[in-house]
Amino acid sequence: MDIEQNVHQIRAEFGDPKDLKVRFFTFGSARPRTGALLYFLDLTEDGAIPETILRPLMIETWKLSDAQILAPDLISKLQNEFLLGAETETVSGFNQAVQALLGGRVILLVDGHASAIAINLRQEHRREIQEPDVEMVITGPREGFVETISRNIGLIRRRIATPSLRVQEFQLGEKSQTRVTLIYIAGLADDRIVSEAISRLNKIQVEAVFDPGQLEDFLEDAPWSPFPTWGTTERVDVCAAQLLEGCVAILTDGSPVCLFAPVTFLSFFQTPDDYYMRYPAATLARWLRLSGISISLVFPSLYLAIVNFHPELIPFALLVTIAAAKERIPFPLVVEILLMEAVFEMLREAGLRMPRPIGQALTIVGPLVIGQAAVQAGLVAAPVIVVVATTAIGTFLIAREKVTQATRILRFPLLILTALFGMFGLILGMIALLTHQVSLRSLGVPYMYPLAPLDLKALRDVLIRSPKWDFQSRRVAVHLPEDEGSD
Repeated sequence: MDIEQNVHQIRAEFGDPKDLKVRFFTFGSARPRTGALLYFLDLTEDGAIPETILRPLMIETWKLSDAQILAPDLISKLQNEFLLGAETETVSGFNQAVQALLGGRVILLVDGHASAIAINLRQEHRREIQEPDVEMVITGPREGFVETISRNIGLIRRRIATPSLRVQEFQLGEKSQTRVTLIYIAGLADDRIVSEAISRLNKIQVEAVFDPGQLEDFLEDAPWSPFPTWGTTERVDVCAAQLLEGCVAILTDGSPVCLFAPVTFLSFFQTPDDYYMRYPAATLARWLRLSGISISLVFPSLYLAIVNFHPELIPFALLVTIAAAKERIPFPLVVEILLMEAVFEMLREAGLRMPRPIGQALTIVGPLVIGQAAVQAGLVAAPVIVVVATTAIGTFLIAREKVTQATRILRFPLLILTALFGMFGLILGMIALLTHQVSLRSLGVPYMYPLAPLDLKALRDVLIRSPKWDFQSRRVAVHLPEDEGSD
């Protein structure tokens, strides 16, 4: 209860750091009491301390009598009558005081009292709201999430102005104590989905959390699958749309990324632009994206199967051209394709890790120079360059990076299966892939819905984008089947 001893204990806990500030002062006129303020410089708005804390305590407490100053409920009286300019709470233990300091709060200690007051003067380093670089749209809102979780929740509330919006907070990370929020709309989100999400969040035991992506491994239904069962976005309108479709969203303090689930495989081919443009153009764009994943995943293996195992399917003129191009190539066709695919993946990764101006030039000029040099050197045939380039273009058509990563991973096993067994190997690989997708769940929801199980009504906004007037009845897009619980 001795104030100097308490201050010394807190200083010792942090290793007596220079940025931990301690300010002693006295308040009350009849029987002056000693108080101490402790706070971290870079976490707290120290400029607000004189007006918010010191002025009320040092000037306005003169009216307190001796009995009030010495009363055991002095802490409560200071909190409820004098410190009204900021959010306050009583902390009664040493660990609570330490966590409050790390959370950017000012700790007020009073000599002779075991409890203290935590005053919320947290310094918010806010980045201006801007459009996310990876989810740009031609028309529509330009708002993206920022690193401050309270501001992100405000952006969602501004778009979904309903009392049914629920925000449930968690503290995750043994060392980081990061604020994590689960957001959903009561009445739209299936109660079983919400309960399952809460259960999985409560089971997470990690040292630190800096981004929702670090939580995804603990939340996924199938963490070993290459396909994502949680979606991510940095756009406010996308998050709001997912909430209105019955999803739950997860935000993490310090990150502009939002996780949402349940998701279906076909939902990854929808973009915000689909709903801001006319429906015929949006439908065409969706089919282009679906063709993009087909080309990205199957085209190299299909080319290999036809050329090596079924050349009779190729028109004679084209077959002569392919044979002439391959005549002086020393490697088998599968080695050519794998070599160029590996080179392209290395160039892609290098372009992402290098400074942006250099990375853009590398990803554009690199494949052209290396491809031309490889053809002239007789290492690969020109048709292989065309196949790999077309595959890359198909990859760029896919709307979500997580699905792109899955196709990049699965392309190589399909190539090896095709090289070993021809068209039969490709078909076998695709059957195994589709079987795996049908078996997946996202918070219990079938991953291939509405194709498996088939729901023709829901296909109005999946394979096509119907006009808005076609959606007369409100329907939750993602839900658990009545006879099925979460896995």
